[in-house]
Amino acid sequence: SSVDYFPLLPWLGVALIGYALGLTFYVRNTGWRRSFSGFRFPLSPLLTWPGRNALWIYLLHQPLLLLLLWLTLGRPAV
Repeated sequence: SSVDYFPLLPWLGVALIGYALGLTFYVRNTGWRRSFSGFRFPLSPLLTWPGRNALWIYLLHQPLLLLLLWLTLGRPAV
């Protein structure tokens, strides 16, 4: 079994909804995001940081989770 396995069918809908929202709120070929009457959402930088650093987050969280499990469940018998 894999450490990061997840079933495809329940989460495919969530991914497709995100894709549709991205197409709705992003103007193609210009790089500008649509906004509601010029209003800028104040938490945008905080919410977009994980997406811009997803590879680093993925590469760091795997060893950290395994270390946490190792410390929680005890050392393997050698």
